[in-house]
Amino acid sequence: MSNREKLLAIANRFNTWFSSHDTNPSVLEAIVSRQVVLHIPFPGLSPDFDGLVEQYKRTITATKDVQVNVKADVVDEDNSLVAQFFEATGTQTGYDTPLNTDK
Repeated sequence: MSNREKLLAIANRFNTWFSSHDTNPSVLEAIVSRQVVLHIPFPGLSPDFDGLVEQYKRTITATKDVQVNVKADVVDEDNSLVAQFFEATGTQTGYDTPLNTDK
């Protein structure tokens, strides 16, 4: 298996996890390192593994039927990066962030 295929396999495992609606962090930990750094963190959340899990929980709570359809992949084998262009669909029933609460 080429490096490109390995990187795409990891990205596809992440997408499968996302569509599973499983909020158990150990499932994600099998795909993403706990030392992950989110270079563009979600507002009000930490830029790390815990922030990623919390954002995911908020997304699937607000959009229980969310599904992701990958439209294109861009693979940078030298830096072991995958960027994906995707379409997300679902019925949003609400989303609450620390920026729009009275807490």
